[in-house]
Amino acid sequence: MRRLGLILAFLAMSCVHNVPKPLTDFDPEKLSNPRVIIVTDEQSPIYDEVLVGIHIASRGPYQVFRITDDKMGQNDLLQHLVQMKPQGLIALGPKSVYAVSQAKIFLTSAFAMVPRPKSYTVENAFSYGVRMIPEMLEQMQLIRSLMPNIKRIGVMFSKLYTKSALQSLTNAKDENVELVAIEIQSESDVMPALRRYKGHIDGFLMIEDPFILDIGVISEMTDFLRQEKIPFFALDCSMVRRGATAAFGVDYFSLGRQLVDLVMAGKSEGLAQKTKLFNPNQVNICVNRKVLENMWSHDFWPGITQFASTSHRPLVIY
Repeated sequence: MRRLGLILAFLAMSCVHNVPKPLTDFDPEKLSNPRVIIVTDEQSPIYDEVLVGIHIASRGPYQVFRITDDKMGQNDLLQHLVQMKPQGLIALGPKSVYAVSQAKIFLTSAFAMVPRPKSYTVENAFSYGVRMIPEMLEQMQLIRSLMPNIKRIGVMFSKLYTKSALQSLTNAKDENVELVAIEIQSESDVMPALRRYKGHIDGFLMIEDPFILDIGVISEMTDFLRQEKIPFFALDCSMVRRGATAAFGVDYFSLGRQLVDLVMAGKSEGLAQKTKLFNPNQVNICVNRKVLENMWSHDFWPGITQFASTSHRPLVIY
């Protein structure tokens, strides 16, 4: 589970927020009948943003329980929470999603804040899940809006984790664009492989492979691509703030509201037999102005502003 949590730790380090924190430590006596139970990984600014959205949308009492590295008694505690008879449950982060799925809690439930969310739907432990990045087709459209003449896009993947994601990207790409598949087998392969393909790619698209989600690897990769003036299309807006070229990024307040809406709607429908995955309701398009201006002499604003307008997504500029 370590690698799956690293990307969220990276995002948390990148965020600075002054937002209210509607959090409570776990206290079974404090709320006898919460409307929603929220299970999260360790406290971070990103989870707090999602919790603010949940707070706004829940319109009633809720209880927050944080999963720590100490797994002793987790299942018993989760079962105790369920005895409070809430209307639903929301899990945020890999540790929390895993703990809830292992606890076999039969409640209308939703999860988010995990990479490769489809891998969490196998056991159907949740009613709903929300993806953190848009479909591959939109990823390609973002790249073409900034680089209309791009010919070769590098994508790093591993057969163990992301072979199917690579196939989805292949199906979504423009016929005039060559997809350069860069296979890796471990974290230590990432930078040597990237250096080998320098001069053979016009841009680099990051996908959710656990081998790439190490904090140090992401930082080194970002610095290398920026120095070589290779556009880096990342997984989240926080990476754009730290030096990537562009990315889609979930609006976390909106995500919190969406999770509550899913749980409340599902409550009236009864327990789902199969987990349903949804795209996030609001996704921003983020670009790093300084990186773009240092990389290109041409005017890139018309393409990206038109794409933001036609896709009905807010444009965030760092």
